[in-house]
Amino acid sequence: MANTVKKSAHRPPPQGSAGRPVDPDKDAAILAAARHILFERGPQAVTMEAVAAEAGVSKATVYSRHANKTELIRAVVRHHGQRIVGHFAAAPGSHDDVRASLGGFARQLLDFLSSDEHIMLVRAAGSAQALAPDMVREIYINGPQNTLEQLAQWLGNAAAARLLDCPEPLRSAELLMGMLCGIDWARTLFGLPPAHRGARLDEHADFVVDAFLQLHGPDSPRER
Repeated sequence: MANTVKKSAHRPPPQGSAGRPVDPDKDAAILAAARHILFERGPQAVTMEAVAAEAGVSKATVYSRHANKTELIRAVVRHHGQRIVGHFAAAPGSHDDVRASLGGFARQLLDFLSSDEHIMLVRAAGSAQALAPDMVREIYINGPQNTLEQLAQWLGNAAAARLLDCPEPLRSAELLMGMLCGIDWARTLFGLPPAHRGARLDEHADFVVDAFLQLHGPDSPRER
């Protein structure tokens, strides 16, 4: 029709559509740079300019992938969290699968919690005077909360397959993560080294997984 308004020919194509292809190397460089700044200097230090400079790309390139700082940090935290919950990508098919997946998760989580980068992040976030509450919430939701929910979903699937006695998967997931973490979070806040690191990490992971499976095994004697 003659009165039809034409769309602008200068609008850039959305990511993933026809046009210039997305460079996965730049995507990885941006996430790596943002992760380094986040864990080394804290959330308040993550800016689009700083990430662009460290990644060796333009600020426009960073904005083409992530609309703002909040979305960038969300992507970093979620990407990192996937490494921890990667052991739950496949549904368990046997009791051996359950033990192996929980053991792998336990080691991955403990390795991260006892790492220097996590300790620096906790202390940087705790010392930031002007850190916006919504930013803290973003890190929590896309980090610990997302990990908890994915663990609970996996435990629920294992229970449905009759490999675990787990009528309340979310509560059991929080129990497992609490058993693994202990009070290392408090040690970190008070400037003390985590207890479960180095040579003690594997021993603690095995101890917690064994105790969890004794409580949640299909033949566990728990009272209803």
